[in-house]
Amino acid sequence: MVRHAIRAIAPVLVLIAGCGFPDADDIIQWSDDFETPDLSTWSITGDVTRVTTYHPGEHAMRLAPGGRATHGLSIMRTANGEFDDGNWVEFSTDCEGTGALELRAVEGGFALEVELGSRAIGEFARHRMNLPPIDSSNPVWLSELALTATTLACRVDNLQVRIAAGQYAY
Repeated sequence: MVRHAIRAIAPVLVLIAGCGFPDADDIIQWSDDFETPDLSTWSITGDVTRVTTYHPGEHAMRLAPGGRATHGLSIMRTANGEFDDGNWVEFSTDCEGTGALELRAVEGGFALEVELGSRAIGEFARHRMNLPPIDSSNPVWLSELALTATTLACRVDNLQVRIAAGQYAY
């Protein structure tokens, strides 16, 4: 009887165990879920506040039109090829539209400039913005992340800078 029960639940245990490990092709290098009591680690210009999301007890950053929030990074990127395009910024937002992501040269590296979508306000959805290819002939430092809202008040949650690993790495 016990043997049959173990055989019946063994496949389920394998599935559950697999859910607990991060994907080998998806490495988080920096993240903020906005659950700290304030935004003191961010440099803020304009109307930027910590607000709740549609989940009770969960928080996000809200950027009013013209609001800008900047956070320091210390991420070094190198690659084994001519170029490295396995880098992206990922977040949830209620602003619809593709937005934009650009690299801006700053002293000692690059700033990731994220402009949030401005088509409409909708349901929270996950967005992934790929960085343009980075010339990897020398190590590249990603030293700053900046978010800007243009025409809509956007909420952002679970903000992450990610890199590819495994089969997607160059």
